[in-house]
Amino acid sequence: MLLLYTSVPFLILTLIVVRVARKLASPFAMLADLVNQVDKGQVDLPVMKPHWNREADLLTRAVVGALANFRKQTNQLVYDARTDVLTGMNNRRTFEEVIQEWIQDEAPFSIIVLDIDRFKSINDTFGHHAGDEVLKHIANIIQLSVRPEDVCARFGGEEFVVLLRNSESNVAFEIAERIRITVEESVLPIDRSVTISAGIAEYPKHSTTSTELFHLADNALYQAKEEGRNRTVTIQTVIK
Repeated sequence: MLLLYTSVPFLILTLIVVRVARKLASPFAMLADLVNQVDKGQVDLPVMKPHWNREADLLTRAVVGALANFRKQTNQLVYDARTDVLTGMNNRRTFEEVIQEWIQDEAPFSIIVLDIDRFKSINDTFGHHAGDEVLKHIANIIQLSVRPEDVCARFGGEEFVVLLRNSESNVAFEIAERIRITVEESVLPIDRSVTISAGIAEYPKHSTTSTELFHLADNALYQAKEEGRNRTVTIQTVIK
């Protein structure tokens, strides 16, 4: 009986110590779990509530702040890697990723390749800064001419591409013509009219590979150039 009386206070004290230890350790365990999940991109950073332990509270806020800054920098790096700096459009890398994804999904789509006519003469006559303003102006027209689910990208130089999901080539032709006419009639940041030419191909009607599909649309673009520029051409090749 005496042993029981002496053991009870010890057990109670042990339970209290364990409970306090768990309370002290809980924020650190939470931080370890949070860091692990953030590293895997599986969780949003929580809104931190004050902790009764000052040291734990300071450490928690410091770690969460560092994670938030790390995520911000990571998101910026991802954005920069996928975006054309000048126009704010998707870049070639993003375009290539998307077209591969759509083909893997076997989702029908059309591609429009657009190119500014005689762009070199714009740079030579008005300077590269003016040329950049023309690029941004036309990029904006392209983006405003398509749906949110479509993908626009600056492919390089004065060439742009548009991927139109679930759209046949006749629909793509109408959209390309709308873009072309809008560019021709718009007020540009230089004292000169500017035109574009466009080429179109359709998946899977014209090809089932991304490389050949782009090549066919690019061929249609050059046909438009050879026929006098400022026009849209749809490739006529059909896969057998």
